[in-house]
Amino acid sequence: QDPPGQSTVLATQELLRLTEANPEGLETVDAVKDFHIDDMELVEQYKEMQNLDVTIGQFDCLGCSQFDDHFATFSKKMKMFEDQEHFNFLSCDDSLQLIPEYHQRIQVLQELGHISNKKILELKGRVACEMNIHELLITELIFRNILSPLEPGEIAALLSCTVFQDWKGSKPDLKELETLKQVSSNLFDLNFFTWKMDQNMFYVL
Repeated sequence: QDPPGQSTVLATQELLRLTEANPEGLETVDAVKDFHIDDMELVEQYKEMQNLDVTIGQFDCLGCSQFDDHFATFSKKMKMFEDQEHFNFLSCDDSLQLIPEYHQRIQVLQELGHISNKKILELKGRVACEMNIHELLITELIFRNILSPLEPGEIAALLSCTVFQDWKGSKPDLKELETLKQVSSNLFDLNFFTWKMDQNMFYVL
C-alpha cells in the first residue's frame, strides 16, 4: 500500500494540532459575522437556530436509551395534530378566500331563478350548465323569449356577438333590420341588468 501523500500528512498534522489546542472542541463558525450576512430575516433565523441548539442540549431525554423510539412516536403524534388542524381549516368557511364573492354569486343565481332558496338547481340552471360561454346571458335570452321575433338567420347573427373577437370588413347596414336592432337593444339592456346585479359578473358582448 502506498504511503499517504505530503498534503495528507500536513492535513492530519494540522487537525491533530487543532484538536490538542482545543480540548473542548473547535469554536463554531458565526454565520452572521464570518459570512457578513445583512439580511435581517436570515439573522433572526440564525439566532433562533442557536437558541434551539442550546435548549436541546439541556434536555435530559437525550440520554434515554429508547430516545429514538420515543421521538418517532411523538413525531407521529405531532403530525396527526398538524393534519387535524389542517383539515379543520379546510372544512370551515374561513378557508375560502373568495367566500364573500361566492355568496354574492349565489345570491345572483337565486334572484335570476337558476337555483332555489335551498340552493337546489332549477331548470334555468340546468340550461345554463349546458352553455360554455355567457351562461347567464344566453339562458335569460332563451327564457325571456327575446329571440322569438327573429328569423333563424337573425338569431345566428345576433348570437355571433357572444363569440366575436375582432372587427373585420365594413360595418353592416341594419336599416332594413329594425326587429333585429330592437332585439339587440333588449340584449344590451339584459346584459346591463346582469351586470347591475353583480358587477363581478360582467359579460362583454
